[in-house]
Amino acid sequence: MNSSRVAPYCVAVLTAGLLTMAQSSPLSVTQGRASQKAGTKLVDVNYDISGGVPPYTVTLQGSLDGGVTWTLPVTTVTGNVGAGVTAGTNRLVTWNAGTDWTVMLYQVFIRMMQA
Repeated sequence: MNSSRVAPYCVAVLTAGLLTMAQSSPLSVTQGRASQKAGTKLVDVNYDISGGVPPYTVTLQGSLDGGVTWTLPVTTVTGNVGAGVTAGTNRLVTWNAGTDWTVMLYQVFIRMMQA
């Protein structure tokens, strides 16, 4: 968990995700970390992914209530996200939080899902 006060959007961002499917080698998503780019409304999400049956389809979901619900839009994203993501380390997704959510965010939880 990365916990630092950065205005105006993300103060604490938790990146975690693991969806294991019944496959010969379990899917592993590790080293999840996120940080807001200074002076912007962009959030970089890095992660490692391996196992399962690549290529992967990776999506992000956001929560404003500590992970009780996952309704925060996380749709304006670029990088190693969507269909066709290959296994590897230090994969990068950049989320434009300012486009998806226009009010100030103090604590956001982000989870990664692999379909």
